[in-house]
Amino acid sequence: MQLFAQSGVIKVSDGKVTEGDLYLKNQYVLHDFLDAIITLKDGTTYDGKININTVTQTLRMIDVNGDTLGVNIEKSIKAVSAGAELFYKINGMYVRIIDTDGEIFLGQIKALKIGEESKKGPYGGSGEVASITTVGVLDSDNMIEHIPGDATLKVDLRRDLFFIKNDKLYPVTKKNLARLFPKQSGMIESYMKTNGTNLNRDQDVKRLFDFILNNRQL
Repeated sequence: MQLFAQSGVIKVSDGKVTEGDLYLKNQYVLHDFLDAIITLKDGTTYDGKININTVTQTLRMIDVNGDTLGVNIEKSIKAVSAGAELFYKINGMYVRIIDTDGEIFLGQIKALKIGEESKKGPYGGSGEVASITTVGVLDSDNMIEHIPGDATLKVDLRRDLFFIKNDKLYPVTKKNLARLFPKQSGMIESYMKTNGTNLNRDQDVKRLFDFILNNRQL
């Protein structure tokens, strides 16, 4: 279930974003490159200063020249701990863990989607008439760097909450609440009705999940 979405455009010139506040302010998940512990699926750990790219959902590191680089262990990553934040990588997405009782988790995915090329319509309006692939995307991991010339592209920012159990993502819906917490369905329904809980509102979901965890053994 989508809890937050915002749209805008970016202007790209020779593989670099020249305009687009939405993109520039949200191209990374973390507020800065932070010291982190990276855990692989086989239990191996690495440390380094990283951030997470919201477009490609990949780790980024800064080299000695100040350039951002990907890591060659991306497909093997299980979890990343950076500062006070913990992320699990599930279905190719970095999920920030918000709360858990050790079995079921509440997590959030922050992602930017680079959409279609925005071109001028016959009356000066914009018309999304061309896929991003038409402007020369060669590698999804470096899509912007591989766009030749100039282009104006749509960008969508999403922040979605999910329940997580056994490395599976469950959208925040009444159906999944009943599936994951069958013994508490009546209590949950009563809480939502009393508190006017809206599953499209971030804070409402966090309060509901906290209530469920605090009363799970009752």
